[in-house]
Amino acid sequence: MDKKLLIHYSLYKIKRKEKKVEDYISGINYAFYKKKMEEDFEDFLNGFEKFTDRVFFYITSPFRSEYDILVWSVVSFEKIENFFISFTKHKFEFNDIVELKEMFWGFTKPSIYTKGQSPQEINPFTDNRKNYFIVYPFVKTADWYLLSFEERKEMMYEHIRIGRKYQEILQLLIYSFGLNDSEFVVAYETDDLMKFEELVEELRTTKARIYTKRDTPIITGIYMKKEDILNVI
Repeated sequence: MDKKLLIHYSLYKIKRKEKKVEDYISGINYAFYKKKMEEDFEDFLNGFEKFTDRVFFYITSPFRSEYDILVWSVVSFEKIENFFISFTKHKFEFNDIVELKEMFWGFTKPSIYTKGQSPQEINPFTDNRKNYFIVYPFVKTADWYLLSFEERKEMMYEHIRIGRKYQEILQLLIYSFGLNDSEFVVAYETDDLMKFEELVEELRTTKARIYTKRDTPIITGIYMKKEDILNVI
């Protein structure tokens, strides 16, 4: 991607109050708590819009037990410092209803292996989101960086050729060297999880695979608009 952006993924576990016997009997205490929880959670979701350029929400509960919500924040380069400060304040403000469990983040930049922008690159500014979002960090081995550029380029072209067979699956790659525990974070959008599984299985057979040191955890989410999430949680 030519435009320089901060892409930030944050994963949360919702904190729930344990319902006591007396709450079942009266219904009053729990009903009050539930209403307050819904209002606070709506404020939590709304808060992201104040310090991002775009924000999207995903339900992750059906796929992993550690997380309930994935928040994808898109931030223009000149707003990065404000984002990190505001994100920190937001985290502590809502720490009583959600627990921040994991973060992946990095910056967009043009690929060194291809020219121009791919039609399969995710556009973070469109409202036309696909049903499923898959994101994971990954790290290459030291041997990968000791290969010549031409050797790496040839292996990446094999990846690209396979990816083009799945035109309906979109990708966004961000770079995070020296910023956190990963070197890259890759995200995919798709309407068909079975097709995505076929793509990844085919990519596992490429020569570049032996140079992957780590590519977990893999997070899968279902895209939902803010008002729909409030009806599910």
